Amino acid sequence: MQEGNGQGSEKKSNIQQLWDTALKTTQDTVKNLVRPATCYVQAMQKKIELTVLSRKITMAQNDLGKRIDKARDTQTANIFEDAEVKAALETLDQMKQTAARLNEEIANLQSQAAPKSSDNDEPKA
Repeated sequence: MQEGNGQGSEKKSNIQQLWDTALKTTQDTVKNLVRPATCYVQAMQKKIELTVLSRKITMAQNDLGKRIDKARDTQTANIFEDAEVKAALETLDQMKQTAARLNEEIANLQSQAAPKSSDNDEPKA
């Protein structure tokens, strides 16, 4: 009778191990499917931020051009020493650095979202 109990618990243990393995495999599969989608969504959000920032950069460049023209019209010596022009240049530099950082983040997210190709996936002729 004790042998029957031993086999029953061993059988239950094997079933539990199979169940745990199946659960882990399912969780891994879901993670592998969700991660690229998450990276794609994050990349799209960064692209939207980059588009908005690009528009702000264009407006700041236009503003800088107007300030330089204004300083030139008033025949200001050392146009680039003007406080307004310096401030505009600093703002532009910060925006360009942010844009470069966003481009790097987008590239990183896109590389993470890209499916990893293996030799087994290619059809054989």
